[in-house]
Amino acid sequence: MAVLIKGKSITCSQRSRDHYLRGKENDLVAVREILGFATLNPDEALQMIELSAKGTRCEKPVYSAKVNPEPDRLWTEEEVRRAVELLEENLGLKGHPRVVIEHNKHGRVHYHVLWSRFHPGGGPAKNMGNDYALHQNTQSQIEKEFKLRPMRTKGRDFQQSEIEWAKRYGFDIFNLRKEITKDFNKTKSGQDFMAALKAKGCVLCRGDKSQFVLILPWGQHKALSSMIHGRPIKAVLRRALSDIDITKLPTVSEGKAQIRATLPKIKKAPRGATRIASTYIRSRPAHIAPRTKPYRPQTSMPIHGPVIKVASKPTKTSKPESWRPPEPTRPDTKKKGWPEAAIIAWEIWGHKNPPLFFSIWTELAPVGFEL
Repeated sequence: MAVLIKGKSITCSQRSRDHYLRGKENDLVAVREILGFATLNPDEALQMIELSAKGTRCEKPVYSAKVNPEPDRLWTEEEVRRAVELLEENLGLKGHPRVVIEHNKHGRVHYHVLWSRFHPGGGPAKNMGNDYALHQNTQSQIEKEFKLRPMRTKGRDFQQSEIEWAKRYGFDIFNLRKEITKDFNKTKSGQDFMAALKAKGCVLCRGDKSQFVLILPWGQHKALSSMIHGRPIKAVLRRALSDIDITKLPTVSEGKAQIRATLPKIKKAPRGATRIASTYIRSRPAHIAPRTKPYRPQTSMPIHGPVIKVASKPTKTSKPESWRPPEPTRPDTKKKGWPEAAIIAWEIWGHKNPPLFFSIWTELAPVGFEL
């Protein structure tokens, strides 16, 4: 048995809260712990994390870690709390508010731990970069403290595309690996093991890098060691399958051809359709016939529509070199009999602000002028 830990910074949107608190794919969702919040409602607690990031440049205020133990043994509440505390201490999130949620998906129990990246005491968001080594160290500590068998494989055993590929043909790659492991440990000769593989629809082939390659019932090729728990080395496989003549095994391409000949043809969804419960719903309305040929505009018509002539703006005529802008007109103050100081004041600033000028020179204000 072992444990896998993964984590990343995420947003706290409604979609994220629905995934963790109301996941439709999970058989059971249970909140194990809410720590450091002023509420016991997990949805409100996650919304408080989102509100704490308002006014900052932090776009992902939540750090989500997934603790995925192997299904051989269920953890107690004390073990779950201890594993969360070890991970929290290694990540440097001690004292940060957290929510621990348990998911049971198809019989596989795993835990999601959601921390706020903001410390209650204040300060910027905790930088959560380069966390892979911290996850690996925490895994080793949990395995030693809980006395678990170390995990030999790095990361996930199978990629998501491989899992979906098997589901497309009605197979479960994890169950198939358990059955192959059981046959490998039970059979006493390589010929018996080949017969057991053939009964399951698998073909044993010879490979280039891996000496034994297995063609799975849906046409995918995998190294034989990757389909056996514990990943036995080449020397173990050679000794266990010593009575098999490797030169008589088919190649990988020949084995795939044998499998493809037995596979059923899967109907592909038409273009623009959505597959729901083995039926196809076309997104185009039924009363509109599907377009058989792509639309091609006529060559006589421009692609962007007909040309519309717009009257061009009149061009500016060039000005002669002797042209000068007219000087602003000034009032003829010399004929009014004003004092020399008033004339100078009017020429400089009085003509711009007559009320202020005539409030100073009241005797020069014209008749009817209101100050």
